[in-house]
Amino acid sequence: MYKLQNYLSEKKWLLIYTLTSIALLYLIFSPAVNFLYYAGDDFRYTFGNPDLSCRRDDGFYFMMTLGRPLQAYMDCISFRYAYVVENMRYVRLIAVLLMGISVGLIADWLRSFKISSIQAFLIAIALILIPHFYSDTILTGALSLPVPILLVVIAYRCIQKTYLLRDSIAKWTAVKKYGLYFLAFVLLILALLSYPAMVFFYATLMLTKILFAGLDNWEKTRREIIIEGFIFFCACAVFFAWSSHNMHYHAHAPIPPQYMLMHPNFNPIEMFKRLTLLGNIFNPAVWALWPMSPVVNLSKWMSLILAVGLMVGLITALSKLRHRILTIVQVLIFALCALLISNAFPLLIPKLDLGSRLLMGTISSGIIITIWALYRSCRILPSVLGSALVTIVLMYYLIVQSYQTNLYLMRSSMAFVGYLNHSVQTISDYTTNHPSLKRIHYVINKDEVPFTRYFLTSGALSILKGHNQYQTEWCASSHDGSKSEVENQNVTLNCLKSLPPNVIGITYSYLGDTFPKTDSMLVIKYRFDDFDVNKVISQ
Repeated sequence: MYKLQNYLSEKKWLLIYTLTSIALLYLIFSPAVNFLYYAGDDFRYTFGNPDLSCRRDDGFYFMMTLGRPLQAYMDCISFRYAYVVENMRYVRLIAVLLMGISVGLIADWLRSFKISSIQAFLIAIALILIPHFYSDTILTGALSLPVPILLVVIAYRCIQKTYLLRDSIAKWTAVKKYGLYFLAFVLLILALLSYPAMVFFYATLMLTKILFAGLDNWEKTRREIIIEGFIFFCACAVFFAWSSHNMHYHAHAPIPPQYMLMHPNFNPIEMFKRLTLLGNIFNPAVWALWPMSPVVNLSKWMSLILAVGLMVGLITALSKLRHRILTIVQVLIFALCALLISNAFPLLIPKLDLGSRLLMGTISSGIIITIWALYRSCRILPSVLGSALVTIVLMYYLIVQSYQTNLYLMRSSMAFVGYLNHSVQTISDYTTNHPSLKRIHYVINKDEVPFTRYFLTSGALSILKGHNQYQTEWCASSHDGSKSEVENQNVTLNCLKSLPPNVIGITYSYLGDTFPKTDSMLVIKYRFDDFDVNKVISQ
């Protein structure tokens, strides 16, 4: 009992941070968690069943080909469980729990830099409450995004624990130390096998240590950063070698250009262009941290804080004669290296993709540099006043971010609800007024992915008729230019003619193209971007 009480006393702040962050994140994300809808690729879950093999999941082989087996099996769990839309609530709730635990671990670690308890919590929340992270994680219930973040944070905490080891027997200290190093290495490998882009959040943690550890203990910090970087590079090298081999020799699905790891981008000119694009904090495609405000509203304040903070930090460092110029140069080099590593994924992928899932390292590193600059800026004030100002600014950022995130996710989830319900209503109206439905034809824009309409149809029919109480068949030709339009139409018609009476054929054509009409055919022309969210909210 004494040991348990002692353990709980030591972990008091970790428990407080974790429970508080879970409650706060649930409050922020509650509209998106509790509404009934599928989003994005989640519609494929309607084909799922607890008894089905993971190989029946449409995305399984694609993720296996890209070297993400853990993501494939995590999605399979959702595929086998969330085949009814009500169960998506629990998938999203698990995502909130995982994010909350990550916040707790980060906040508890930040206290080791003599950051106040409330500031540590606010910084940790800021590093996780990023639109590029939570939008897909919550709206699509993508567990493969918070899991690698949590694994990375645990791995980093394992390495930090080695610096505190004290044992009367030296060999046991060495055994424990290398055991924790190996555990961190394994956790990083598991994170890479889940979603590689998220793992570069590790470099943000390294950057945090470089910026907040202080110059007085630089030699110790430098030694630790070298160890942490070495373990990270070893894990990345092993993953890169294995995934490249897997893509080359064991591919089971087409590989998009941006994921071809066997052809990384090493062109210095292209890397510089990408770095310039990523570093432009006025670029809304990257730095829209407040989802309901123009990017310039926040970016101009970030620019001011960065400019003042960097200037004050440099002057302060140079004014302390006990710090040699060499030390300051080393800190700058290590910080720049950590910053580059955090941006490595979008810099090295063969084709630049500013998709939200790929920018976690970029955005989080930018946030931590801005927070450090805020601390530096407030150093010109008296200690108590400066600390209070930092807390006020961080709290204001969190309040605005939380409010806008809640509103943004509510609007987005309502749009997905309306998108699905409109499909249900359209099909229901047709079946009410017509004796049979043999074909559903979608008219889409050329920038849309046609096959998503197949999943959308399944989601609508599962609500109308019940799970597994209907049959559909994809009867559309690829329209990839390999065949003439006449040949594409013949493929479609032949497929439709061969269908049994109880099977509904799904086809599509692009806006402005002609398409053959058949009996008992429903044509749907709307798209998700056309859905009026404000109309739903007003209801």
